[in-house]
Amino acid sequence: MAQAGVGTSGWPLLQQDPGPWPAALAASAGEGRGIAGVLSNPALLGGESPAEVVALGERGIGKSNLGGILAAMTLKGGRAGTLAAGAVYYSAGDAEVTWFDAVTRQEQTKTVSAQQDLVATAAYGRPFLGRLWFGAALKGGWSRLAETVSTRVLAVDIGARWRSPVPQGLTGFGVVRNLGVASTVVSEGDRLPLAAVVGASYTRPFGIWQGTLAQTGTFLVPESRLIGDAAVEFGIEWLRVFGGYHFGRDTAGA
Repeated sequence: MAQAGVGTSGWPLLQQDPGPWPAALAASAGEGRGIAGVLSNPALLGGESPAEVVALGERGIGKSNLGGILAAMTLKGGRAGTLAAGAVYYSAGDAEVTWFDAVTRQEQTKTVSAQQDLVATAAYGRPFLGRLWFGAALKGGWSRLAETVSTRVLAVDIGARWRSPVPQGLTGFGVVRNLGVASTVVSEGDRLPLAAVVGASYTRPFGIWQGTLAQTGTFLVPESRLIGDAAVEFGIEWLRVFGGYHFGRDTAGA
């Protein structure tokens, strides 16, 4: 599928990683983080668990809300891969729109939903040779601005990851994001960029505890610009503390 500027109005659901984890952790090995990472890298569908359902929920500044659900199931015990599907909804909250009515010759004001986005995804991932995984995800989206302008988008992500035998705990990964087309865009600055992501993570146990370091580099093709993400995580299976840092990233993300 040929790349074109896809998306509109920033498409936060397709440019950011839903879920609490920093981008570098979300796109890496994913152990213990559930299938929410499939929105960052479809190769995370590795068949480790027979079935899984994950609910997402966030509340941001300005009464913005995000919620969704993802489900996955393995095929033939994971030997034939894993299928996943789900949907995520985003609302930016309310905003007041003011315009001049030429008929009444008066200024009119109306409270509308500033932005509403809905993204549905279907993904498939499969392991190869024990240490290599490939995955692909089809993402369809609908966005509406101020209850007046709407657009639709179709995009594809293709990902891979590789787990090193030595040292144990080292994982490399790569993703090509946002191959797709869109029906309309509001402005050139709102186009969803084609992006190539590469990175690595390293996990080391410390008794019952474990720590993870992760780093990604994202090349935004239309802008010929490189941005990066670094993250660290430490804890046990049911309690983890993490943090991340962006390099050269603007508010839109990728």
